[in-house]
Amino acid sequence: MVHQHVRFALVGSFLLLISYQAQSNKTVDERLYEKLFTNYNNRLRPVRVASGPTTVNLTMRFRYLIDVNERHQVFSGVSWIYQIWTDPRLSWDPLEFNETTLFVVKLTQIWWPHLIYNNE
Repeated sequence: MVHQHVRFALVGSFLLLISYQAQSNKTVDERLYEKLFTNYNNRLRPVRVASGPTTVNLTMRFRYLIDVNERHQVFSGVSWIYQIWTDPRLSWDPLEFNETTLFVVKLTQIWWPHLIYNNE
């Protein structure tokens, strides 16, 4: 059985980016949703073994500079932080679901890394 693992990318802290296959069949979506979320608990870290780590890759992209204060040696700007992880609990065999390989869900329905960013 081939399983498609879902990869998530969190931009900033609120925008979930997941692509979705154009062919959407409501009954297929409902069956897939039921398979993925019947026993899913979004408060538990996504790991195969309870004591195992959850790997979250972070990428920070500096977008643009707003201000520079040379006297105080500080600057302000805008950057985006991407968080990428794999949740093995959200996997399925695409052949069982009309070859669906990507599926959209609300961020609040899945586990996601609650990280605190301190820029001091």
